[in-house]
Formats: sequence, C-alpha cells, structure tokens
Amino acid sequence: MMDEIQFESWCRKNNISNKGRSIIEQIRLSEPARSVSSRNNNVSGRYPSRKMGVTIQFESSTVEFPAIYMMEHDNEVIEYYDQPNSMKINYLNQKQKNIGIIYTPDFFVIKDDTAFWEEWKSEEELIALSSKNPNRYYKDSKGNWRCPPAEEYASQFDLKFYVRSSKEINITLLRNLHFLEDYMLDTDATVSDEIIYEVNRKITEYSGISLFNLIKRGQKFKADDLYSLLIQDYIYIDIEKYNLANYQETPVFLNKEHAKTYQKASENSRNDSYGFESLDLKVGEKISWEGQKWAIANLGIENIALINEEKSLIELSKTVITDLFKSGKISGINLLKERSASQEVTKILLEASPEQLNIARERLEAIKYDLDRRNVDGNGVSQRTLAEWKRLYRYGEELYGNGYITLIPQIHKRGNRKNKLPIETLDLVKKFIEEEYENIKQKSRRVVYGSLLNKCELLGLVAPSYKTFCKYVKERPKEELVRKRKGQRVAYKHEAFYWALDQTTPRHGDRPFEICHIDHTELDIEVVFSSSEKKSSRPYITFLVDAYSRKILAHYLTFDSPSYRSIMMVLRECVRKHSRLPQTLIVDGGKEFQSTYFETLLATYECTKKLRPAIKPRYGSVIERLFGTANTTFIHNLQGHTKIMKNVRQVTKDVNPKRYAIWNLVDLNKEVHRWTSEVYHNLEHPALGETPNEAFQIGIALGGTRPYRLIRYDDVFKIMTLPTTGRGCAKVQIGMGVKINYIYYWSDIFKDSSVEETRVPVRFDPFDIGIAYVFVKGKWIQCISQYYTLFKGRTENELKIISAEIRKKHVTHSKTFNINAKLIASYINEMDNLEKLKTQRIKDGNLKESLKEVKPEKNLVKKNTIDESVKELVYSELDMFDLFEEC
Repeated sequence: MMDEIQFESWCRKNNISNKGRSIIEQIRLSEPARSVSSRNNNVSGRYPSRKMGVTIQFESSTVEFPAIYMMEHDNEVIEYYDQPNSMKINYLNQKQKNIGIIYTPDFFVIKDDTAFWEEWKSEEELIALSSKNPNRYYKDSKGNWRCPPAEEYASQFDLKFYVRSSKEINITLLRNLHFLEDYMLDTDATVSDEIIYEVNRKITEYSGISLFNLIKRGQKFKADDLYSLLIQDYIYIDIEKYNLANYQETPVFLNKEHAKTYQKASENSRNDSYGFESLDLKVGEKISWEGQKWAIANLGIENIALINEEKSLIELSKTVITDLFKSGKISGINLLKERSASQEVTKILLEASPEQLNIARERLEAIKYDLDRRNVDGNGVSQRTLAEWKRLYRYGEELYGNGYITLIPQIHKRGNRKNKLPIETLDLVKKFIEEEYENIKQKSRRVVYGSLLNKCELLGLVAPSYKTFCKYVKERPKEELVRKRKGQRVAYKHEAFYWALDQTTPRHGDRPFEICHIDHTELDIEVVFSSSEKKSSRPYITFLVDAYSRKILAHYLTFDSPSYRSIMMVLRECVRKHSRLPQTLIVDGGKEFQSTYFETLLATYECTKKLRPAIKPRYGSVIERLFGTANTTFIHNLQGHTKIMKNVRQVTKDVNPKRYAIWNLVDLNKEVHRWTSEVYHNLEHPALGETPNEAFQIGIALGGTRPYRLIRYDDVFKIMTLPTTGRGCAKVQIGMGVKINYIYYWSDIFKDSSVEETRVPVRFDPFDIGIAYVFVKGKWIQCISQYYTLFKGRTENELKIISAEIRKKHVTHSKTFNINAKLIASYINEMDNLEKLKTQRIKDGNLKESLKEVKPEKNLVKKNTIDESVKELVYSELDMFDLFEEC
C-alpha cells in the first residue's frame, strides 16, 4: 500500500483533480460500506490480502473471489478496496420513469496510471439485467459491458467505472495462481545449483515430460523444488493452458521457446497421419501455394493439374500435394471430414435407442452377406427392401463416411408433431400455470384448469384438455414450481447438485490442506463425569476434515456447546499434529465462525474463509457425511449410545441410555483418536478409490509440502489461538494494569512510563481466568489477575455463570449495576455450592484431562498399502517434520 507521500506523488503523476483526490482519500480511509453475506447459491468469504494488509470481502466465490485473486497478483494494481463508498445513480426504467438507487460497487482499484470503480457479475446475470433494463446495463459494439448511470457518477470526479464479466476470467490461469500462491509468497525459498542441473537434465532427456513423471523421476528434487523453479523462471509451464493439478497431462519445458519447438514438432507428427484421401479437393477450388494463387483444373487418377492466373498449367502427384499440405506450404485445402458431419453422426447415435441400434445391425448383416432369395424370403425381407437398405448404406458412406448411421431407423420422427392449439391458448395456459398454480395458495391442478376453461370460454378460445394442461404443468422446472408453492427449503432437494464450490476450484481441491471443512455435532452417546458416574451428558465433537483426502486433520471433544473455543482448540490441534493450517476453510453461518478471535487467527496465518449458503447442506457434504459415519460405524457400537432416543416415546426407564453410560470424556477421546488413526484413515473411501491416508500422502508428494505454510507450535502460536476482547486491545491504567472481562491484570512491565496510558493487544485464557497476556515492546507478556489465587483454574464459562448469578441477585438495579473483580471474588466461595457451577467445574475438569497431548502421527501409511510404483512419490511426514525443525 502507498503511504501519504507516495499517494501524493501518484496524484500529481496522473493529474488527479481535487474532487477525484477527495473521493479516493475517503475510500482509502473508510471501512467497507457494507458487509457481504451468503444468499441462495453464492459462497461468500474473506481473503487475507498480503498486498493490502487486511482481509478483503467477496460475495461470490465464482466471480468476485477470482477478481480479487487477479488483482492480488497483478503487478499494475497498487491498491484495491472491497465495497467502497456507496453512490446514488439515476436511470430510466422500462416505463421511462426516473429511478434513483443507492448502489455499492464491488471494488475500487488504483493502478499505476489510473483509478476506477469495478462491478463484477456473471455473464448470465448481465444478459438478464440488460434485457430487463438496457438503460442500466448494456453491451456496446466492442462487446464490453457498460453501466451509463454509474459512469456518469464517476465522471464528475474525472474517474472511470467498469463493468466486468465472468467471461473475462481465465479459469485455468486462476486455478494455477491459487496453486502456486504459497511459492509466490515464499520469497526466501532457494533451490541449489545441483537441483537445478538435475531438473534441466531430466527435462532435456525426456522432451515434453509430464509434471507427474518429472516428480517421479526426481532423485535429488521434490515437488516443492519444481514449483519454486517455475516461479523463479528456471523452468516453463504454460499456466494459461495447462492445469497444474492435472499432473499427468501438464508438460514441463526449459523455457517458452523449448515449448514452442516441441509443440510444432508434435503438430507435424500429427499431420503425418493424414493421407491424400483425407483431403477435400474439388475442381475449381482456389488454393494458395507459397503466396501464389492457383486453382485445381483436374483431378486425375495419379496426378492433379493446377492452373494460375497467368493460365500456366502444372501437374503434381498426389503424394507431392499431400507433403505440401503437411508442411503448410499449401493453404486453402480442408480435411474431408467436416466437424458438422461428425456432430450430426454423434447426435444420431446418442438419440438412437437400443432397439433402433439392433435393427441397424440386422440390416447391416443382411447387406454384408448379400442373402440369396430363399434366405431373404425366409426372413421376411424382400429384394426391394434389401435394395433400399443398400442405397441407404451407400448414401451414409457418401454423406458421413459411415453407412451404418443411415441404417438406423428414424420412425420416431414420423408424423405431424406441431402443436394443434392456437398460440393464444398456449399463452393463456402458461399464464395460468405461472400466476394461478405456482403460488403459495397451492391450488390443485383441477381447480386451476376449471378457471382456465372459464377464461377460454369468455375469450372465445379453443380450450385444452385436462390431460394437455397437466402435461404443460409437468414440463415446468420442478425446483421453481415447488419453491413458489412450498418454499425454499422444500424445493432444495429438487435443485441441481453443484459438484463445485466455485468455478475456480474443484469441490474437493487439488491437494491436501487446500480446502478443509470445519463443523460440530452432538455425538449419539451419554458420557459420564469422571468424578461422578451418576451424572452424564452428551458431548460435542468438532471435526477439521481435509476435503481432498477426507482425512480427519484434528478433532476436539467437549461437554460445552459449540463456541469459538471449540474452533480455536481444533485449529491448535491441527498445527500441533501437522505444523500448518488449511489454505481455505469452509464454514457455516454459526456465530462462532463470525467471532473476532476466529477472524483474527485466519488473517494472521493467511487463511481464506468461505461461508456456506444457509440451508444448503450439500455445500458441506464432506463433513456432514463424516458425522454420519462416525456415529454409525463407531459411536453406535459403544455402550450408552442414544440411537434409541430417536423414538423417545418408546423409551422406558429400563432401556434409557443414561442408565448404561460408562464412558468418560478422557477415555472416549482416546478411542476417537484410535478410531480415526487405525480404522477410518485406513478404510478405502468409495469416492476416492483409496484410503484417506494414501490420498493424503500422494497428494502431499505431488502438491508439495509447501514450507511457506509451516507454523511452529510454540508459545507465540498458542497465544494467538487464545481469545481476545471485542476491541482486541485494552488501555494500561496507571497502578491497575489492563482490564479484561471485569478483571484487572498486572505485570511489572506496566511500571514503565512509556507503556502507561497506552492501548495494547490483549489475550486471555478461557480455561484459566487467573492469567492473561499483553503484547508490549514486541513480545507477549504474561499478566496475573489481582485475585490470582482465587481465580486460578477458573474457566471463562464459570465466570459467565458467576456474573449471571450476581446480576440476577441485583436484578432491581441491573441496568446500572457494574460487576468488578472484588465482587466476583466475594461471591465465589458463596457460589461454590451452586449446582450448575459445580457441574461446569466437573465438565471443565474432564475436558482438561482429555486435552493431554497425544503425539503427532508421523508415519501414517502402513507397509504394503500403496503400490510400489507410487511409493516413490510419497514423502514421509517424518521428513517434513525434520525439515521444519531444521528451518
């Protein structure tokens, strides 16, 4: 981003007017004008921009998110801002009435030589909007989309406004930028000369070698080295044409010239397969031979005669003509098999039923063996019919190059298939279906048909039959019909199943850690408290799942309802086990996923958050299926499971799961660890065709370990996963320290006069309110609460219960009543016998026991579980951890 001096220089360089400078300064200093959200099928989210130093909002992962990616990696873009200032635009609607609306563009972009607003929409949406009102959106003669009222607003500041379409997005390039982003950001990455030499030798030795084979043949280099060399221009891949994730189809070259040479040689090799009979030559056809114009004068048996404009005649053999065509010296000759004919053949074959294809086969057999009269008569086929079949066969060979195609019977196309009803009646039927049948009143078809008959009689129109009316109702889009009659939720099951979260990324990603899902569920089991086996409760589990391999990266088991604590702890567990966080996290609309703590953590470690649309469970099907698998294959086999509680009216005291609960949180957590590592990860997944462990290890080998993404599991990271306050900072008050959640915390560093009266970042431990952390002078400092001995070991949940009870006791003046640490301390002993406080202490005690660290799994692939040819690609996680420790 530019500082004030750089901005001043940019304005002078581009002759920005005072008005323009004022509005740009306002945009640069303001927060986004609105917050985005997920609606219908759009996936919104936040992208942590390194260029801007903040998270950038996007409302559509198929249009706006790709736009952000392109601006982030466009060297000409200096700054870009999401949801900039709102503007009032005016335009005439279709009734020529003046319309004024408050409108917020998607982005404001500052480039080296210009600045402008941008609105991004899908091509389909722009076409629909332009047909509805061309005065707001239209496509000009150059094929560019325009918005005149917004352009008029921008012109008063001597700035521009552009409408951008999804059609402009190169999906392949965008996916590759996403794939290579970690290596673009890793500016410290270096590759040794020895590795560069070996890579160049392999590419030279195997010209046009695929990325997969290059990785497989590498002895001293791995995938990470290749991607770093690609970013540093030591090797070349056409990232606008080839998708890097298709490892076996992506060729690798030394440079761009090497790629062009190989491509030209490949094209010549393909052309060698063409013979003379493949060329479409006709007498009188004009051709160009090395720049001179000739015409075909005669097609002989062995030679062809050519004549030029000076009436000079020359004969060339068919072999010479073919060679000249292959070398490109003759142009104007086409291949015989036209694409349209090929498409027609494909259409006929796709429309033919098995019975029609069988008839064509029988006809072909009759022609092939040329049956004698006795056999033909015996089969009931006359010589006249056989002659007709031969004629059709010859016609097919001449037209399509395949006589079998014209032997396929076309009986289904016979007859007059035009609609017998007048157009006025058809329009009336459509109107009644849309207005009378497809509405929330849910009228029956019979009632709507009766109204239609009355209307037809009144207008003197021919009325359709009830059967015809029902046919037109059935032809209506099912999802739209159900949505209008019964609402969005009922219509959801009729929606088309979208196999992609967005256009730019496959639904399950290109590699491990690219896309991960995080969510919670309540397990179907009663779990007893360790200190009291008479009481039990159903626990909640939070899963973090890798979408590419279906591997469970981490889980967190607790008695408490889902909250930001569950998310923080499962992400902490992920870093402890794998030394990294996901690149993109898919979450639902839960409040815990909108918390300041969660957003801050993701922004700090450059993770993109994508929000699933509400009431759209298919977008989270990866983790939703895991919940069902965990319950059916694991939990329902344990004593105390609550499967029977689905029919709660049939449950008696004798079979109540609470009577048979024997598992405590600590033991259950150990079993979950064992089930995931020994069972779930080693079972073949039906969608993958391999186990999650195999998919994960092979994905890491091909996609790279990505050292840039590695995170140290140290005290700094642990503190970053602790929650902060709503503002994130607190003021250091002289002699008191910082105040967090009613409580003052103190450290001797606060005695420093340069620290007093300053606002410092703060964090607190939700499992121990006796301590907190502040960021002072470049490091995190631990602080102690003023009643440390009393608060030590108390959790944030206990603090909430205590404060709620205090407010309840002082309900008469609760609006003006302030809770402080002294009041909390005085009530703690008094409230220790409070039942819900005791229950919370038991829950938290069980949770602390279950959180005792389990050693990270380092070698997850069992011997003989992966084919030997693939084993060469697999990097053991032990190597990755050793590399990380060396760094």
